Amino acid sequence: MFDVSVMTCLALSMIRDTKVTFSVVLSTLLCAGLSGLVMLALVASLGLGTLETQILIGFAVTFPLVITPFLAFRYVRLSTELENAREEVHRLGISDTLTGLYKRHYFFEFAQKELLAAKRYHYPISLLILDIDDFKQINTRHGYEAGDHTLRNVARVIQESLRETDFLARYGGEEFAILMPHAKWEDAEKTAERVRTAMESLQTLSGGNQIFVTVSIGLASLGAEVTKLEDLISRAELALGYAKKMGGGNHVSVAEALPEISA
Repeated sequence: MFDVSVMTCLALSMIRDTKVTFSVVLSTLLCAGLSGLVMLALVASLGLGTLETQILIGFAVTFPLVITPFLAFRYVRLSTELENAREEVHRLGISDTLTGLYKRHYFFEFAQKELLAAKRYHYPISLLILDIDDFKQINTRHGYEAGDHTLRNVARVIQESLRETDFLARYGGEEFAILMPHAKWEDAEKTAERVRTAMESLQTLSGGNQIFVTVSIGLASLGAEVTKLEDLISRAELALGYAKKMGGGNHVSVAEALPEISA
């Protein structure tokens, strides 16, 4: 009985789901108890002698207690492998293979939920949309492999400049979206400038050549006139367009600070 208890505890320590834990415990007790009762009933019905009775009772009690922990371990292992497989499939479904960031569709899903929470609990949210300036020229001059290296490096630099609570996704080909819960546009602008400045020091090596990049960033925040995700994205994209055209690139534009957008 001691060995069975130890093995059962070890099996339970491997299980993270409380429902699975309960099912393993219940199956262990039921298997041992029911098997013992069945064998005892069989012994009583056959009217066997003392020796035969002891042997059958011993088998009835021992066999379930020996086999059940093995089955429990096997069940736990298969359940864990299945759960890991499901998590991996989910991760691959929401992650961009090139940069390792979240995909565009998952950004929309996450952002929609976050906006609902922000409106319910009354906290600010800001959105940054970042675009690499003249990225097509990098692919044309240095090749697509260099372009891929640049995208990975840009994603890394952005991630290093953000808070743990910020949500970063690959928004398009060379565009990235950053959702910043609990950040007013003034705070988000500081983060955007930090990202923009960090990019000026970024370089990607390709065939002995150094590739430097700059980025343009459009910023918008949730407000009285901006309550829907599509409105927030639209304003951030308009600010991004202003940063690239009017600002000449390598620039941060805030929708709330632009009269033609905030009007």
